[in-house]
Amino acid sequence: MLLDEIDVGRLSPMMKLYVETKRQYADCILFYRLGDFYEMFFDDAVQVSRELELTLTGKECGLDERAPMCGIPYHAVDGYLNRLVEYGHKVAICEQVEDPRLAKGLVKREVVRIATPGTNLDTNALDAGRNNYLMSILYLSERFGIACVDITTGAFLVTEADSRRRLRDEILRYMPAEIICNDSLELPGLDLEEIKNSTGATIFTLDSSTYDAEGCVQEILDHFHVQSLTGIGLGDMECGTIAAGAVLRSGRPISRHTSCPPHACQSQAPLSASPRPSSLPAESASPDPAPPDAPRPEARHGSEAAGPR
Repeated sequence: MLLDEIDVGRLSPMMKLYVETKRQYADCILFYRLGDFYEMFFDDAVQVSRELELTLTGKECGLDERAPMCGIPYHAVDGYLNRLVEYGHKVAICEQVEDPRLAKGLVKREVVRIATPGTNLDTNALDAGRNNYLMSILYLSERFGIACVDITTGAFLVTEADSRRRLRDEILRYMPAEIICNDSLELPGLDLEEIKNSTGATIFTLDSSTYDAEGCVQEILDHFHVQSLTGIGLGDMECGTIAAGAVLRSGRPISRHTSCPPHACQSQAPLSASPRPSSLPAESASPDPAPPDAPRPEARHGSEAAGPR
């Protein structure tokens, strides 16, 4: 039973609220807190039970058939969450935000956290020897804007590239765990499959409104409490500025982890594919080769509207 095929009007009140929340986070796997468990229903339950080898059961939901369901104990959520993120999924965690004993009617619930490959803060799931970058890429007028954020260190780096080769060099330099981009990135003949295979990154194509130039500029000015882009080194980086603003507008938990203005990097030569020490700007990267990285799980690529395929 798929979510798009059900008659929502016949659902029980609790399941109606679940569907309402799920549709707000349609590109995420939704962990829905019910008592001592996070439950998944319908499409999410079928997919997660398969990928994590969980038992698929069912729940009475007001329809003729029981809704597919699987669950995980709340105290063990990190392990399951990390595995899904490693597989390239976005996961939204919906918590009970009021005491069930005091609730009048249904317990109020809200999504309190979204985890993606580039925004995972669980140190047990990360390689201590490398950054965990989320990279934003904008393709505009034969030029690429690039912004990299590591919320575990607060690093926020911005640069631009004038060719596909230079863009590929930047991607291999930072080896991001996750790449977000505008839909135009697929137009200039860039081999996204090769990038996924080389980096293990999950790639999400965002709605074009996320990369709205005016909105991105204003997002940066507001977030870093500055009056102009010149004071933070972005005055001459139109594409880089939009890529950086899109990171803040992407719906990922970036803002509270990036209080320092972005560092503008002016790379002058092809960049090494070796990982860098934490928080070093591109010009200061160590020339010493880094040890080989452990292979990442198979990468995914998808649209934010549909989630990774």
